[in-house]
Amino acid sequence: MPAERQEPAQRQGRGTHGDGFRAEPPRFDDGVLEGVAERVRCRGGPYGGQRPGGQEQSGPSRDDDPFRVEQVHQVGDLATIAAPLDWLGLNYYFRDVVADDPRGPLPYARQVRVPDVRRTAMDWEVHADGLEQLLVRLTDEYGARRILVTENGSGYADTVAADGSVEDPERTAYLEEHLAACARAVRRGAPPAGYFAWSLLDNFEWAYGYDKRFGLVHVDYATRRRTVKASGRRYAELIAEHRAWSEGGKGGTDDGGGRGTARPPPRRPADRFSSYRPISSATVDRSFQQLRSTRSNDL
Repeated sequence: MPAERQEPAQRQGRGTHGDGFRAEPPRFDDGVLEGVAERVRCRGGPYGGQRPGGQEQSGPSRDDDPFRVEQVHQVGDLATIAAPLDWLGLNYYFRDVVADDPRGPLPYARQVRVPDVRRTAMDWEVHADGLEQLLVRLTDEYGARRILVTENGSGYADTVAADGSVEDPERTAYLEEHLAACARAVRRGAPPAGYFAWSLLDNFEWAYGYDKRFGLVHVDYATRRRTVKASGRRYAELIAEHRAWSEGGKGGTDDGGGRGTARPPPRRPADRFSSYRPISSATVDRSFQQLRSTRSNDL
């Protein structure tokens, strides 16, 4: 429904989200054409040739379109149905590296496996820079005013130790690196307003069933026992650090006479992930309770 036809209350909190990925030519192959990356970027952009908020993006004509199908939207459609967005959501897990393949199947590009990189149990490359680049691109090319990272996470094979704990250093590193990418995007002018880790619990992963685990909390599917993983505790720590920064030094101790001791100045938001510290064994379960009660606009 066009925005001008809606009541003011209906126009609040409008947004959309979609899966984003980085399609790049392999820099180690001099014969790759740069144009193939754009061709695989969902035919004109992460949102299929249209910009959120109703701005039309020039895309391939039917003659140039490798899929040889009529465009879903026609010129003028978006001007009719457009409504300003209050936020834009982005799901990001990994990048795709592609090479030109003019004799292959549509879209005349083939995936290239990058050697000597870290991969998750899903065989996805760990590439946090792609998240930073997408946040900046959505800001520069789409004019996004607020961006929510609505999904970001990693699947690994978890092992429950004899004491019941679950140490998952790979997932913890993935989480820290991608939050650091968000901080770098902030320094470059992007407006990320929230981050949602995928996912709170181990879950059913479509065709993979229960084989792949993405949760910050381990689930024993036989007993339904739930155990906060090391990555979940680290996530709680990062949220607490951010909250301390956002409160700007408020609080502290009070000697009873109103002469409180202010907290030391916290780190700037863009620097708070610049150095990582080991996960503290003293972190207790109540820190994760704090995580679950945190609102998205506190992140």
